Amino acid sequence: MKKSLTLISIMVLFVLLQSCSSNNDTEKQKASADQIYTSVAGSLTAQAASQPTATMKPESTATVAPTQAPLVIPTLAQVAPTTVVNPVGCDNLAYISDVTIADGTVITPGATFTKTWRVQNTGSCDWTTGYQLAFSTGEVMGGSAVYIPYTIPVGKQIDLSVKLTAPTKLGTYKGYWKLKNPGGSLFGSNLYVEIVVANNTATPTSTFTPTTAATATSTTQPSATTAPPTETTTSS
Repeated sequence: MKKSLTLISIMVLFVLLQSCSSNNDTEKQKASADQIYTSVAGSLTAQAASQPTATMKPESTATVAPTQAPLVIPTLAQVAPTTVVNPVGCDNLAYISDVTIADGTVITPGATFTKTWRVQNTGSCDWTTGYQLAFSTGEVMGGSAVYIPYTIPVGKQIDLSVKLTAPTKLGTYKGYWKLKNPGGSLFGSNLYVEIVVANNTATPTSTFTPTTAATATSTTQPSATTAPPTETTTSS
């Protein structure tokens, strides 16, 4: 009986010792695990602190180029031709009418005739005897410059005449004349004569009845007298 109790006591003691040993090992293992976790956490914290913090760079914003406005090509409007009006200045002349030799008058070859235009001084200066009717362009038909015989005030009219000779060849001829100031500048409206040279014995006629308007004669020097327009026709 004593042996049995002794054996049982020994077994209980052994179990108790094993239990104590297991508890101690478990606590040691738990302590070791806690230390490991603490060490790892400390290492991670130290590494995180030693590494530089990455700086977030702002994303570049794409620059949008300005939109170019469409090129607008202007449309050229067609402008109808208009009559050129001479600006009013010191020297200016306005054509009034043909006094003799209408456009297209038939004249025999080599015949002489007088062309007369009625004009008006529309400038701001009087025409003195230094002004003259001068050839401009076209067919001169033997004409010479004609000086104004006396002063023509602003706004007044005058009949300007020039003696011409028809060409000897058949055809249509046209000559332009203009008024010229003492400085040698042509001005005012174009005065033209247009004839048809043909074998016709008819005498050229005036298109208008002569009036009391002043008349400049076909002379190359200033004249103090006024001569009426004359017409001379040579029959072939």
